[in-house]
Amino acid sequence: MADKIIRQRVDDFDNSLDADHRVIFSVDSRWYRLDVTDANRDALHKALAPFVKVAEKLPSPPRGHTLTAANAASDAEIRAWGRAQGLTVSDRGRVSQDLVAKYYEAH
Repeated sequence: MADKIIRQRVDDFDNSLDADHRVIFSVDSRWYRLDVTDANRDALHKALAPFVKVAEKLPSPPRGHTLTAANAASDAEIRAWGRAQGLTVSDRGRVSQDLVAKYYEAH
């Protein structure tokens, strides 16, 4: 007998299945990560839009506010996102810093 394991990402906000997006953000120097569906990602972006519009955009997290393994996207997730955007992405080796920066800028 064989086992079949199905991995599904569950939306952290409403527990719905097939959360397609991992959103990473920071508030008051604390980093957060949410796995969400398209609808909940759009709702979060809509809620934050007025604040993002007037906020100063930083090129990277301020010193001492770097991403950790606990909240960083995996190389596979970044590569998959890059391919979905039509970018050239290597299958192996280190993920380019340019691709990583584009990923976090979009998320």
